Amino acid sequence: MAERLTQLRTKTMQLRTRHDELTMTMEDEPQVPESKTLDQVADAIGDIIRAGNHNQTKALIEALTDKSPSSRPIAWSPYSASPRPRTRSQSAQKKKKPPPKERFVDRLHWWS
Repeated sequence: MAERLTQLRTKTMQLRTRHDELTMTMEDEPQVPESKTLDQVADAIGDIIRAGNHNQTKALIEALTDKSPSSRPIAWSPYSASPRPRTRSQSAQKKKKPPPKERFVDRLHWWS
């Protein structure tokens, strides 16, 4: 019995030490990557999107999306959404300027 208590005390001390290490690690703020690195990542992502094969594109999407399970199941509806009526004339739609293209690296700055 005394041997088991000694083992448990040792394990408790190890766990407390590990807890303190993890707490200190979490308190450190993450470092922001250099813009050069972010540009390289954005270029690599663009290359995969433009010229990558199916498996590379799939791997990229899986890496960039959250893989955590949702808290509730997805509810599928057998009915499709009906198209919305157009509110503007087509000539007004042609006059509207398209939004500027965003680079993925610009979005990375939002997340930091």
